[in-house]
Amino acid sequence: MEKQIKTIFGTVETVIDEVQTGIEKELQPVRKSILKRFPTLFLLAVTFGVSLVFYSIEVLLANNPLVNDHPWATLGIGLMILVITGTLYRKLS
Repeated sequence: MEKQIKTIFGTVETVIDEVQTGIEKELQPVRKSILKRFPTLFLLAVTFGVSLVFYSIEVLLANNPLVNDHPWATLGIGLMILVITGTLYRKLS
């Protein structure tokens, strides 16, 4: 029974890999042609999106009483988050 389940999962994984490879092969020329035709427009759109995200985070944090009342605590929390994520990144890669 367990061998049959492993075989079924192996078959499913094979089909998923084949579909993913096929989709990537089909989309790659379109993706490249869009970037080649409109590099400036794409760059502006990405820049605009990143700017909106940063501005939204800034507004959310500026309106948060915890951040306004305890700036040293929030700085410490932010630094701890950066250290933890950096450590995880180093361990995972």
